[in-house]
Order: sequence, then structure tokens, then C-alpha cells
Amino acid sequence: RTQFTGAGTIVDAGSFLGKSASYFTHGLRANPRFDPDRDRVHCFDNFLVNDPHTVGYLQQEFGLQRAVGSSTLDLFEAQVAPVRDLIEVHAGDFHTVAWERRPVEILLVDIAKSPSLGCRLVELFFRDLLPGRSYVVQQDYHHPWLPHIHVVMEFLSPWFELVVPRCDDSALFRLREALPEAAWRRVVADDFDATERLALMDQAIQRLPEGDRHHVELARVLLRGQLLDWETAHRELQAVLERYDHCRGEPQWVHYLENVQDAVDESAGWQRKARGDVTGTLEIANAMLARGALHGGALVMRGWALRMSNQLSASEASLRAAITLPKHSGFTYSEWSL
Repeated sequence: RTQFTGAGTIVDAGSFLGKSASYFTHGLRANPRFDPDRDRVHCFDNFLVNDPHTVGYLQQEFGLQRAVGSSTLDLFEAQVAPVRDLIEVHAGDFHTVAWERRPVEILLVDIAKSPSLGCRLVELFFRDLLPGRSYVVQQDYHHPWLPHIHVVMEFLSPWFELVVPRCDDSALFRLREALPEAAWRRVVADDFDATERLALMDQAIQRLPEGDRHHVELARVLLRGQLLDWETAHRELQAVLERYDHCRGEPQWVHYLENVQDAVDESAGWQRKARGDVTGTLEIANAMLARGALHGGALVMRGWALRMSNQLSASEASLRAAITLPKHSGFTYSEWSL
């Protein structure tokens, strides 16, 4: 309504069910510079149920049963119907979707769910951002599971300014200067080693106000585990827990923390199991289970450690509990067969 000038177009990358697209179009119509013959919102998505999380979300919010792999395009179309004339849909795999280059004035990013998708986003749109005018919303910047976003935006920080450090999970950037070709190519090629990635993550955290760092600190823990080892990430997470103990009153922080803690602890537990560390594996498994929820990986690790300690009855009980969970892996049956 206030920032769009018409010098470029609007791209909604990762449209899902159409909420951001609807907001953009209503803002356009309220903008005194709006030109109905020129201005459109370009929506990119594969419009598929991509994971079990989305299955649960559709069941909870819409009462719909949709299997992984099924289409969500009908839901998107229904929700944007009142503003459909201002929307252009680009459906399909974002890695291969066609796009005719043009200036981009506003870019909302909710599609960079993997490093390759993030690189593709930069490849398609970042050369056509307008210096001094274009805004980029990184919707998942304060979501801990996507550390590649922080690496990319921090590498590009000489050309971008951080306008809004945090709004829910999002951060808002504005392009100051046109990206050099060499910088653009490095991001598209994902040309960063482990040392540089971790250094860029550190810089990204330092750039944020202290009150907005805690979620990105969790992203750094996951990045360290992915690049180096999960034992180190496990120790680093303990330091983060102590540093941000005062944030336990934030429901979103507690939710993210619990999920990251489970992921890091389980990965560290598998590392200990792989090197035959019975005591260490049992320690992590017991700590995970003591947090209050049955966890398949923890139960399998505990069952293995108890078997190696010749506590066969307790081992059997732990593995039986893992098998009865709704979600369990082949590791459960492998340990059971042994």
C-alpha cells in the first residue's frame, strides 16, 4: 500500500494456500500508484502436500484428509478467488519453473526450504532487484531449521541492509547496491566451505539485536551439527540453553527449542552408538525420554545400550515401546532382530 512504486513486480515465492498473496493484492488495490493493467503478484509453489507436517496442518485447520503428494492448488484457488485477477500462478518444481526476467520490487521468500531451492531463488530473482528500492522478506529467517538462509543473506550483507530484524519468524531486507556478478554466482553455486558458513552465521547473529538472536542461535547449532559433528552441536546447545533460559516464557521459543533439542540429541546419540559408546548412548536416550515424550529414536538407542549391558528384559521393553509408536524407523526392527 505504501512502499510499492510500480517500478518492478511482486513475487510471492512459496505461496502455499494464498495468505501472503491475498495480503499483497489487497495492498496493491489500496496503493494510489496501482495500475490494474500492469501490476500483478507472481505466485510460485509446487502446490503439493510435501510432508506429514502439512498433512496435520490441513487436518487441523480445514478438516481435510490430504496424503503426501496430493495437490493443494484447489485450496489456493478458493482462498484467492476474490483477488484472482491480480495473481499469476507459476505452479511446479521451483528448480525448473520458467520465468521471464523482469525487475522485482518486492520479493517474499517462503520457498527456500533447502539449500538448492535457496540457490535457485537467488538465481531467478536477485539480479533483477532494484538498488535502493527492492525489499526482500525472508519469512523463515527466525526459523531454526534453515541455516542456509542466514549464510546467504550474511554473505550478501555488503549489498543489503537489514530493515526489520524480526517480525514473528521473518526479517526484512532492502537492496542498497546492485549485486556484483561474482557474488551472485557464488551464491548460485553454493560455493562456501564449512569454515566460511559458520563464520557467516556468527556474523548474522551479531548483526541482530540481542533480543532477536535466540532462534538464529538454534540454527547455528544445527549448522554446526550438519557441517562438523553432532557431539559438538550437543555441547553448543547446552550453552544456548543456559544463555537463553530467560526466554522460556515464549511459546515459540519453547516449541523450537524442544524440536531442535530432540534432533540434536538423537543425532549425537546415533554418533555415540556408532562408535560403541554404550554409556554415552544410554545417557542421551534417558535424557530425551526424561523430557516427557516417547521418542522412537531414543527408545531404540536405549534398547541397544541396555542389550549391550546385558539388561535384556529392559532392552526388550524399550524396543517394544518403539515398535508400538505411530512412527518408527527400520532401526527399531534391526535392533529387535538382534
